[in-house]
Amino acid sequence: SSDLSFLAANGGPQPVGRGGGGRGAPGAPAAPAPLVVGTDPLAPWMNQATLDKVAALGKMYRDAGVSIYAFKRGSPTDSDAQLDYNFQMAKAIGAHHVTLELPTNPAATERMGAFGKKHGIYVGYHTHTHARFDSFDEGIRQSTHNMMNVDAGHYQAGNSTSVLPLLRRYPDRVASIHLKDRQNNEGPNMLWGQGDTNLKIGRAHAELQSLRHLVCRLLLEKK
Repeated sequence: SSDLSFLAANGGPQPVGRGGGGRGAPGAPAAPAPLVVGTDPLAPWMNQATLDKVAALGKMYRDAGVSIYAFKRGSPTDSDAQLDYNFQMAKAIGAHHVTLELPTNPAATERMGAFGKKHGIYVGYHTHTHARFDSFDEGIRQSTHNMMNVDAGHYQAGNSTSVLPLLRRYPDRVASIHLKDRQNNEGPNMLWGQGDTNLKIGRAHAELQSLRHLVCRLLLEKK
């Protein structure tokens, strides 16, 4: 689809198509494509607008008791100027981290981690059913500011096993968690308690509290 093509072109999850990787050596991993970084300057509205209004927006929500924990904007292929501005917006609004789909190109996670460290903002990589136990290893090795934005339901559906072992593996690298109940084997979203996700509301708090140094934000999703 066009969405998958866009993600693939920007270092995101690669679409799986008929024919696979051609007739190369069996099992030989394809070398990641070079990361093509844009050189576009800031858009005119970015040059004209200050971040004062972004900061005021964050304060308005905080004063109302709402914490904006994450900010979703930008791509690993944005220009340096654009990425700087995106991270500055996240900081101004009071976000703990920015989020984006986990790229398959190591150069993309390395670049995002470097910008996160530069601006003091973490980068939480989100995944769907393609995530595996080792999917975050490379990014976590690359930067102290690369984090996980795990979806417990998608992980269960894609692996037919609980996400808890992954959370225990990297207890201090979890930026945020999406909780939903899904069935195994790419099954659908279900009402809580009717799927296979092993992170039920009834014991989620106790399970997560057992992970030392874990500070997580939980997004509860319904069908």
